[in-house]
Amino acid sequence: LGDESLTLTLSVRWDEARDRAERALAVAQQASAHAEEGFARSVLGLVLAYLGDFESAEAHLTEAIRIGEDLQRPEDVSRAYVHMGEIRRLRGDLAGALEMMAAGLDAARRLGVEASYGRYFALNAAEDEFELGRWDEAQARIDELEGASLTWSETVLRLTVSGQVAAGRGEF
Repeated sequence: LGDESLTLTLSVRWDEARDRAERALAVAQQASAHAEEGFARSVLGLVLAYLGDFESAEAHLTEAIRIGEDLQRPEDVSRAYVHMGEIRRLRGDLAGALEMMAAGLDAARRLGVEASYGRYFALNAAEDEFELGRWDEAQARIDELEGASLTWSETVLRLTVSGQVAAGRGEF
């Protein structure tokens, strides 16, 4: 149910995604399946944010982070930080999103998943830096990833932010 909810979220089918995430959470809580509860809360938090319920969204994600930390589930913790950053962006709080990317990167390092999640946090932070007008900082983050083995989505994000910085500087 949690995976189905995430898929529906990526398909912009918010009401269906919310239904699945709420069902996933209820089933996980009834079964005392804490890892599944954390995942369901992470997805539900993202869905609720897109539906405009930011307070509930952040509460679910805060709990998802706590559960992931308690169970030492690096991917779940990282995913929840990514979602928390997205909530902050949706609220127009780019500085808060940048803080979430820094906290997520710290958690990824501490939990041993910097190689997989660290680049994603760094690239999202670069985008936040650009949007905040901190172009030098954004470019520095981009430059740190020069030669890194990136996924296709990371490559797209890196090139997009780099292009935005260059265009902003008139370096066409």
